[in-house]
Amino acid sequence: MYGIGEIDELDQQIQKNEWNADYFAPAAVAAQNWLLCFVNNRDPASLAYGNLRKGFSDDYVGKLILPLALALSITSPHTGAIFTAYHSFIDTHDTTIGDFIKDFSRKFEPEFQVDVVRAFQSINNPELFPIAFRAYRVTIENLRYQAVAWDDIDLFKNTLFRSSKLYRPQAFSALAFFESDPHSSIHQHLVQTEDDEKELFFHRIQRLRAQLTGKFQGGIEFLRPQGPQRATLRPANYIYLDEPTADQVTPLHKTTGFAGELLRDTPLIVREFFGYQADGLSINPANWHLVDEITQAFLSAGVDPFTMIAHGPCSAHQTSRPVTPETAMERLGQMNNTNLRFYQVMYKAYLEGLGPQQVLDNCTNPKAVVAAYQMTGDKTYLQAGNDWVRDQAMGSDLGL
Repeated sequence: MYGIGEIDELDQQIQKNEWNADYFAPAAVAAQNWLLCFVNNRDPASLAYGNLRKGFSDDYVGKLILPLALALSITSPHTGAIFTAYHSFIDTHDTTIGDFIKDFSRKFEPEFQVDVVRAFQSINNPELFPIAFRAYRVTIENLRYQAVAWDDIDLFKNTLFRSSKLYRPQAFSALAFFESDPHSSIHQHLVQTEDDEKELFFHRIQRLRAQLTGKFQGGIEFLRPQGPQRATLRPANYIYLDEPTADQVTPLHKTTGFAGELLRDTPLIVREFFGYQADGLSINPANWHLVDEITQAFLSAGVDPFTMIAHGPCSAHQTSRPVTPETAMERLGQMNNTNLRFYQVMYKAYLEGLGPQQVLDNCTNPKAVVAAYQMTGDKTYLQAGNDWVRDQAMGSDLGL
């Protein structure tokens, strides 16, 4: 027995596998108050389980786990003091404590919710975060997204490896998960120079490209929550941030500043979005019209088709030799059907700009001639090709 009525009552319920939310809150508050009694001592954990020795004949050390799990579940301004004082014990018993916290979160919802963000805001010591990540069963990445969501600049900084080369990519990548808000504290902290603006746009392009493989949300992963802070991150990485619907966000390629941002760092952006993946390219079939739409947005912004080909599907060639029209056609002839579809709008604009004769002059592979016909529908390529070209083109027309 703990000798603390509220905790004893909940403990008895748990032993019988009965999870009644009415018992939880009083027990958690009592546990928090009891643990706070020892925090100003050199070894609070030893004093606490020494106190428990009176009520338990054995395993009194292990019995400290339940009060700690209870106290850490009702996140409050005291969470940081308790976590700091007992961090060594939590580190040793993180698995069992984490199991309890996860169970409390699952069993007692919706009446009670473990607010993981508030816990980390209270802990406010990045040196203790690795222990807290294990206790609350969350990742540093998901906590970083939450910091952006609630525009908590201090929490955001605490999730970044400041001495690492990853600092900027981690920071800008997290910011790119949300719609741009130049008035937010985190945006103003990160985006102060033209190089910063270019890096943020680069990561937004990454999100736009990544969403073509699955559910497309305009390149935005989460909406910024409105109103008072609530539990949008709960144990076991459960995220309760709203995802945008089609009418809630403007896709990046349709935003007012898209063309200007694109033209500031064209080769890098084209390479990131249109880099060649050979057999690894994957696009959600429902998003093919978006591939075409975004490609056209690049062209409409003023990026010429050959530049897109040189820095996109032919970017790997640039390390060994300059990209030429012959190189562009060679790459076209190497593409599988998925890649032909992905680069369709880009190559069609390029081929139509050259004209059939110049295209044929640069075709060293009959597969490229077939692909040129597939892209343009111009029968000049069939007339100039051999029987194999015509057979392949006819099979393609028939869907064979």
